[in-house]
Formats: sequence, C-alpha cells, structure tokens
Amino acid sequence: MCLDIDISPSLFWDSSLQELYDLIASYNRRMKLESEKELINIKKDISLNAVLARQIGEYVASMFSSDVKITPVEEFFSELFAEEKAKKEKLDIALYKAKMEEFAFRHNEELKRKGGSK
Repeated sequence: MCLDIDISPSLFWDSSLQELYDLIASYNRRMKLESEKELINIKKDISLNAVLARQIGEYVASMFSSDVKITPVEEFFSELFAEEKAKKEKLDIALYKAKMEEFAFRHNEELKRKGGSK
C-alpha cells in the first residue's frame, strides 16, 4: 500500500506507525483536493460549453430571423466584466452629458438669435 502512495521502502521502514498514518492521511488529503479541483474544472467546462452552445444557437437563429437577440458575453459572465461595465456606464453618462450640453447650447443660441431679430 505504501508504494501506491509514493512512500519509498526505506522511508516506510524508517518511519514510526504514527508517521505512516500521517503520510497516508496527507496523501488522502492531496487526492481529495485534486479530485475537488478536477470536479471544479469539469463544472467550468460544462458551463462554458453550455454558453457556447447557446451563442451558436443564437447566431444560427439570427441568420433566419432578424428578431433574434444575441446575448452579449458580458451577460453570461457579469462578475468577470463588472469593471468594464462600470467604465462603459461612466462613458455613456459622459457622452449623454456632452450631448445634452451641446443641445442646450444650440437651443440657447437659437433662442438668442430669434430674440435678437425681433
């Protein structure tokens, strides 16, 4: 059994019973962590494949109908793109503000021009 968990024969014979128990427990913990990591990777792959399948379906459907909405990647992984979304919202607000200021300027100029010609 000890050879199965990479304990050399010399280490086996030089270790006490408690040290062997500790080595075996350590091996079991490492194997458990590796299996948990593998399970996490499998779940990640399943999620990514499901997203990919949905996106492919949306793109194929968009070739046949203009009513199909293609879901952006940011909606699937909102936590990953939170920073980019916040930056985009700030830029959108700044653009909206600039457009409103430009509109107000043009409107006021138009009112001055109309008011001055009377």
